[in-house]
Amino acid sequence: LDATLPTGSRALRGEGVRPSLRVVGSWDMPGDMQLSVMPGLAVEHE
Repeated sequence: LDATLPTGSRALRGEGVRPSLRVVGSWDMPGDMQLSVMPGLAVEHE
C-alpha cells in the first residue's frame, strides 16, 4: 500500500493524495540473474 503526496512545483504537482496498491514478485534465475515484476493499481482523481 502506497500513497503519493502532492510535492514539487505548483505547476507540476497534483491535487491531494493518490493511493496505490503494489505487489512485488522476484525470482532467482540461473546464472546469477534475477527476474522481478511489480504490478499495481492506482486511483486517479481529477
